[in-house]
Amino acid sequence: MRKIATSVGLLAMGASVLHAAESSTLNQLQKNKPWSIQATLNGFYDDNVNTAPDAWAVESAGFDVTPSLKFGLPGEQTSFNVGYDFTARFYDKRIPGRDGHHSYTHTFDLDLAHTFSPRANLSLSDSFVIGQEPDLLFDPAAIQRVPGDNLRNFARAEFNIEATDLLSFSLGYNNNYYDYHDELPGGLFLGRASYSGLYDRTEHLVRVDSNWKLSPSTIGILGYNYSQTVYNGDEVIAPGVRSADRNNRGHTVYVGARHIFSPTLSAALNVGAQYYSYYNYTGTDDDTQWSPFVQGSLTYALQQRTTVDAGIRYSRESANEVGSTVVSYVKDMEYVTVYGALKHEIISKLIGTVSASAAHAEYNGGGAGLDGETFMLYRIGLDLAYNFNQYVSAHTGYNFDRWDSTVRMSPDFYRNRVYAGVTVGF
Repeated sequence: MRKIATSVGLLAMGASVLHAAESSTLNQLQKNKPWSIQATLNGFYDDNVNTAPDAWAVESAGFDVTPSLKFGLPGEQTSFNVGYDFTARFYDKRIPGRDGHHSYTHTFDLDLAHTFSPRANLSLSDSFVIGQEPDLLFDPAAIQRVPGDNLRNFARAEFNIEATDLLSFSLGYNNNYYDYHDELPGGLFLGRASYSGLYDRTEHLVRVDSNWKLSPSTIGILGYNYSQTVYNGDEVIAPGVRSADRNNRGHTVYVGARHIFSPTLSAALNVGAQYYSYYNYTGTDDDTQWSPFVQGSLTYALQQRTTVDAGIRYSRESANEVGSTVVSYVKDMEYVTVYGALKHEIISKLIGTVSASAAHAEYNGGGAGLDGETFMLYRIGLDLAYNFNQYVSAHTGYNFDRWDSTVRMSPDFYRNRVYAGVTVGF
């Protein structure tokens, strides 16, 4: 069973203090009214829907429909937006090892911002999903559908305060929660661990950044993160290994800077070190680890015609393999992601987007066959969208995935997907 990390986003690096309540979470249809309703219909073709080597790949065509509802209000001090999306996806073929020809996903979102004073503000957000599709679950558990009503919740809180004209602080808390329907209360079945045993977990991250104004266009950063991952599956996931044996705590210290080169170009970079301890580890090798930490981003925006976003992140991430021995099982992965995206208005109303990412991971622990082994995931996306007006748009696109692994049980594969559809809203 193959599981890989799919997220290529970077955490915000020391947000500056806002001087008014943000209303950017409101979409274009909410400019003159608090609510909006949209619906998207897509047809698609996937030549490797089960992400298998060529000899076992299953191709499938299908369609999906996504109605959505948003309600929000901007304000001088407080603004909020809540939303609900329902995605129903139908395949013309049954995916091996998966239930039925369809999947249903429910997504609930909340964004809230409040400005206490010109020097202090608070923002809260939450995203809750029930479903099967990995592109909507955003979890390193899988790149194909996972049967059952699987849950994930991303919660975030951030408080920014200006202590002086030259010094400000950013305090943040992130909570990620995963709960999979697939369970094996008795432990392994025919050598297989359940998704629940492997991936049910709660991830905590506490961040404290001090932001120093070095010049009108440069902010220096000195920061610290505390993280903790608690696995909740309470199952046997390998001989002699239980879910909670992979629990860990991490401490990250870093220095960095944000610099505005011009009104259209800005960049940020944090570098530091991470120390992780695996307090329930029962293996015979080291139960602590040091590793580097790198987090960078580059943003270019020319009016509304052209935007470029690029970044890199090097850190430790939750492991997507376990191994089969109590002597040395996988604790986590050293993970580096590089990404870039270009969005450009080619001609009036025609928007083109190109995105690409490359992720490299090295397993920490697991003994022969896993320890030190690696995988690479490459992804390219192309999208064309034509906006007839603010209510109707059409789009088409192509996605390519390539997986290269040195792990014998994770054979390489390629995947091509094309889609076309229309979005209507009011």
